[in-house]
Amino acid sequence: KTLIPHVEQHKKLYNTYPDVQVTDAGYGSEQNLEYLHSKAIAAYIKPADFDRKQKRRYQPNPFVTENLHYDAVKDIFICPAGKPMIKVDQQRKKENGITKTYSFYKARGCKNCPLRDACHKQKGNRIIKVNHRGQQLKKQAHQRLLTEPGIYYRKKRPADVESVFGNIKHNKNFKRFL
Repeated sequence: KTLIPHVEQHKKLYNTYPDVQVTDAGYGSEQNLEYLHSKAIAAYIKPADFDRKQKRRYQPNPFVTENLHYDAVKDIFICPAGKPMIKVDQQRKKENGITKTYSFYKARGCKNCPLRDACHKQKGNRIIKVNHRGQQLKKQAHQRLLTEPGIYYRKKRPADVESVFGNIKHNKNFKRFL
């Protein structure tokens, strides 16, 4: 909840928005990404699992919702067994002043599926909840991190920020923030 007030304070002080915002995963909410996008601020927000996903031996979990194949034309997901998951409901939810739209997709025939135990633990057929806009914004932020400026900002951020906390904690012996 601190990113937007911080950027607005920058606007008041300098009469302009920053071109770039570099933060860690804690600021990667849909609300923050949508806000930065609306102000044409390039968001370089490194998710917590970014480094793990960049390793050569990383294998994505095919059962996780974000790794399921999505057919935007038909508005269906394809489950790991190759069966379509049909959209059954849509819900709008207001959080922190921003409206999030969730779509629910339901699989059919999970009862006799050989992948069921690895796929889900729900009673009946698997239902997934998807926020398409949030996924799109996070995907754009991820792609931005892979660009040349993204690599530069990823390398620079720890040196700029972490050394300050290290100094406070180690040299000043201030171990706890309230």
